[in-house]
Amino acid sequence: MSADTDKEVTNNEPDPLLEELKKAIGSGQINFLFGAGVNGRCFKNMADFNKTIEKVKEMDGKGNNLEEKISSLNEEQRESALDVFIEEFNDYYKNGIQKDNISFINLSNLLKTVSHVIDLVESRQHASKKINIFTLNYDRIVEEALEDNGLFYHSTSPYRNSGSSITDVIGYDVSKRTFIPTFSILKIHGSVDPNHMLNKKHIILPVKQTKIQDALSMEFFNGLFEMKTELTEPNAILFVIGYSGSDSHVNSIIKESVDMGLLVYWFAYSDMPDVPGIDFAFIHTIQPNDGKSEKEKIDCTLSLNNMLKKVLKL
Repeated sequence: MSADTDKEVTNNEPDPLLEELKKAIGSGQINFLFGAGVNGRCFKNMADFNKTIEKVKEMDGKGNNLEEKISSLNEEQRESALDVFIEEFNDYYKNGIQKDNISFINLSNLLKTVSHVIDLVESRQHASKKINIFTLNYDRIVEEALEDNGLFYHSTSPYRNSGSSITDVIGYDVSKRTFIPTFSILKIHGSVDPNHMLNKKHIILPVKQTKIQDALSMEFFNGLFEMKTELTEPNAILFVIGYSGSDSHVNSIIKESVDMGLLVYWFAYSDMPDVPGIDFAFIHTIQPNDGKSEKEKIDCTLSLNNMLKKVLKL
């Protein structure tokens, strides 16, 4: 299934995509899967790590993307490539997130709108006040956007798992005596540490594990199990933004969850990626930029935000 959100519905006919989305949001469990593309232009993507790319190229790494190429190397080469990547990542990240960038602003606005939507739906029980965010990114861009807007959240990653399930914490406003929208972030591939530095012992490559990551493997797969548990809940909805389909484990979970009734809205910035194992005939693919030039394309976070705002007015 596909849709173009820039096209207007004629003759005052209701937009079936928005009508379905309104119904789903009213009772469904909301989930997000964020890939590197969600950061847009406020933090560079893997394709922009030039030193790492050159290093991997020298060692003849094979694969469709940088992570796959690093994983294809032998252990000694992989360690060397990761050292370069970590240094390059930290050197760039120490300058901070570009919060005045339109991509950060669009993401921030989307999170505010989602929180507002959840708050407005009075029929929701306290457990459905939770919004899950599964992210493959190491940075804290999502966390900072939530903090800047005063939105309640908690975050876990493979190396910093508190032992609590992502389903265990729901915020409560004591003065209003009501549960509040709560964002539960699960950083599937790892995360920067509290000092905003990335350590290669705290990241998980999506294709092939290394010896130094063995201690993380159980937490990694526990995280994937939690993701599947959430996505197979009755009336679960998943919004996919900025994900290229490079993690076979994640792809498998999406496929199995769709087979069990998961409703998926997959936002594409350009052409839909060729994702092994996923049948897009059973997924809403949103391509809001059809017919627009590269300079005119807008962030997928903005596209979804516009859709949700339309839903609120239905």
